Amino acid sequence: YEKYMVLNSDFALIVSNIDKSFIGLENITVLPNGVDNNKFSPSDSSISNRIIFSGNMNYKPNIEAVIWFIENCFEDLKTIIPEVKLFICGANPSKKILTYRDKFNNIFVTGKVENLAKEIAKSSLAIAPMISGSGIQNKILEAMASGIPVVTNRKGLGDIKAKINKEILVAENPKEFNKLICKVLKNKKFAREVGTNARLFILKNYNWNNHTKIIKKVLNNIKSNH
Repeated sequence: YEKYMVLNSDFALIVSNIDKSFIGLENITVLPNGVDNNKFSPSDSSISNRIIFSGNMNYKPNIEAVIWFIENCFEDLKTIIPEVKLFICGANPSKKILTYRDKFNNIFVTGKVENLAKEIAKSSLAIAPMISGSGIQNKILEAMASGIPVVTNRKGLGDIKAKINKEILVAENPKEFNKLICKVLKNKKFAREVGTNARLFILKNYNWNNHTKIIKKVLNNIKSNH
C-alpha cells in the first residue's frame, strides 16, 4: 500500500532513511521528525533516580518495550539503587502495564499527563528499549531536547545519527542497560555532559525551522518539473 501511494503521488515524505530503504523507491524525500525546542527544554527541577518512559501506552511497540524493561532489568536495578523510580507516562495504558503499577511501589503509571515536557524535564534519565516499531522515536528526540540522558538500543536509535556514549547511550541486553543507567544516576557530571550534548545535537539536527527548508526545496522541484 505504501509503495502504491508513493508511485501515485507527485512527491512523498518519510521520517527516516531506514523506512525509505524498506519501501525501496527513489522518489521519496526524508523529512526527519522535529521537536519543539522551546517546549521540550532543560529544567532545574530534575528529581534524583527518576527514570521515564514516555509514549502512547496502548501502542504495541511501547507496551513491548516497557514489559521487556520491567521483566528483564528493573528487579536487578532496584537491588543496586533501591530509591529508583520508573514513571510510565502516556495515554491509554494497557491492562498489562497497569498490573505493574499495582505490583511495584516504585513504578508509576500516570496515563495521559497535562504537560509531558515537564514530566520529561524533571526526570534523571529516559529509556527507550524498543523491541519493535520503525521510523524515528519521538520520545528519544523529546528527552534529548530536554537535556536528559537517553538509554536506548539499536532498534530505538534507528536513523538518529547521535554519537554513542557522547550524545546518547546504547545498550543491547539487561546487564548493559542497568550498567549505563547506574552510571547516569550515580555520576551527575557524566549525566550532565550527555544531557547537554544531546540538547545541542537536537538543536542542530532536529529543528523544525531547518526541516521547512527541505519541504520548500521539494515543492520548488515539483514546480520546475511542471
